[in-house]
Amino acid sequence: MIESSDLRMTRIPLNHGAGQLPALGFGTLIPDAAVTITATRDALEAGFRHFDCAERYGNEREVGTALQAGLAAGGIKREDIFVTTKPGFIPQGRQT
Repeated sequence: MIESSDLRMTRIPLNHGAGQLPALGFGTLIPDAAVTITATRDALEAGFRHFDCAERYGNEREVGTALQAGLAAGGIKREDIFVTTKPGFIPQGRQT
């Protein structure tokens, strides 16, 4: 693990050896669309590079808009950003 006094900069090596995941992620479960965009953009500007999302939150467009704006502003490379997600409910067959 690459540690830093700033948790936002601490990174965990990926098992396959090609890359590192930021240890601290910014949660995107924010019910208001406009606030989601602003908060996500602010988190990116504050140094967060790991964004925790979920299909169930229904805000993929807003998170994407904020990340695109942050990348367009410059100084941040796409390969430095990690977006993790949780899939929605997927039926796995009949339950008894």
